[in-house]
Order: sequence, then structure tokens, then C-alpha cells
Amino acid sequence: MVARDQENENETQEGFEPEDIDMIVPTDWSSKIRGCLSCSLVKTVNQFATNGCENCPFLNMQGDKERIMDCTSNSILGIYTTMNPRTSWVAKWQRTVKLRPGCYAIAIDATLPEGIEEELSEQGIRIKRTRATAEATLRK
Repeated sequence: MVARDQENENETQEGFEPEDIDMIVPTDWSSKIRGCLSCSLVKTVNQFATNGCENCPFLNMQGDKERIMDCTSNSILGIYTTMNPRTSWVAKWQRTVKLRPGCYAIAIDATLPEGIEEELSEQGIRIKRTRATAEATLRK
């Protein structure tokens, strides 16, 4: 999830009701699933290539396999699914309340590369860590 400033912090789901949003789930549960290193959304490489990350469009993963490999990881330590993040206690615990309904990593044992974090910082984009991505950052 990203916020350019405090006013835009809720822009991910603003104006949407959970039932109006399609849930994002991996289409293949093989070893090809990966988690976004910003929001922890779990999808296949092909899904990231087709749609990018619905929560993190600023990562520009759509159609760029190299960028997908840099901004996602297959080091996923557990997965949970949330159908209504606004009311889910798990989403509150994982800090994904404002994100799209879907499958998320409980933890990811990787972080965004420094170069990408610097690039985003230069654009005024601040990464807001989910619990899954924050713990990997602390272990860094």
C-alpha cells in the first residue's frame, strides 16, 4: 500500500465496497506463486505480468517479468485469504485492511531491493509495510 501524503492514504479502496471488488486469488497453486514485497498480495507470475499488483500500481510490474522478479518473492511463509479486509481481524493484524480482497502472505522472507526503494522515494512514494513485509525489513 502506498500513500503520497496523509490525505491520499485511503485511496486503495476509497469509494468501493468489498462486494464490488473481485477477490484476487492465484490461478495456479504450484511453485509459481509469488508475494508482492510491498503489500504481500499473492498471485502467480502470469497474473502479476497481466495485471501488475492491484494494490501497488506504482511498482510498474505489469508486463515486465524482470520487475516482477525484483518486486515479488516466492519465499512466502503461509497464506491467508480475506474477503472483506475492512472487517477482518486477520487483515487488521496483518495491516491489510485498506487493501483489495484476496490472498496474502503471512510473512515474506525478502525485501524490495534498495534501488527500487530509492526510486520510489525520489518519486515521493512511501511504502507502507504490511506485517508480512515489515518483519523481513527488520531482519535485514
